[in-house]
Amino acid sequence: MEEFLNNYYSIINSVVVFFPAIVGVFVLKKYSTTSIKYFIWFCFYVAFVELIGAYNFYFDKFESLSFMKEFLKDTIFETVQWWYLILWTLGSTLFYALYFKNIIKGNSFKKVIKFATLFFLIIFFTSVIYYYDAIVNKPPSIIGISGSILIFICVLLYLVEILKSDKVLSIFNSVNFYIASTILLWNLIMIPLTFYDVYFNSSDMDFSILKALIYLGCNTFMYLTFSFALLWCKPQNN
Repeated sequence: MEEFLNNYYSIINSVVVFFPAIVGVFVLKKYSTTSIKYFIWFCFYVAFVELIGAYNFYFDKFESLSFMKEFLKDTIFETVQWWYLILWTLGSTLFYALYFKNIIKGNSFKKVIKFATLFFLIIFFTSVIYYYDAIVNKPPSIIGISGSILIFICVLLYLVEILKSDKVLSIFNSVNFYIASTILLWNLIMIPLTFYDVYFNSSDMDFSILKALIYLGCNTFMYLTFSFALLWCKPQNN
């Protein structure tokens, strides 16, 4: 299993990450007058982050680029932690917060998201400053946990509002419902895993393999569901 993950993990993960972006190219026009277009652009953004974030993989696989590993050695760019910390942990969390704040109608719910986002930003930048030396190797878990909790709050508020409105009658035809439900399930699995991560280290190979498999499974489910929703659903007013 360890050999399989070493050889194919990055490839499989990249394929599923790119799938919604590829689907998005074909359906962008269909959703051009709805908020879904912003989510499709986000899928393009995620594909870009994954494409550039795999630079160490390129250095290992392509001999012509192998010199870059030595060039980046002992710098913050030696690992990709900084890239995913800024563009994924921070970037994706802020996108989801702004996205759900935009499609939610209730002002009280919007205020909750606003203050929760501010709280997340305080935790993020405080942690980056305080644990700066550790960020290159392994960012503090509090950043990922607080980001997941923020997204969790946004999704719950959206679902509560939908269940209290007439939109519940057409809920299974809504792309936003599939987005919210999928993210909710993803976070319900990943938040506990992040908590457990605090008590294990990289030398615990069994936990590392289990974590990689769970993460790969969750990503596959999430991105394939996004792709299905974009293809299956029809444009709706927010």
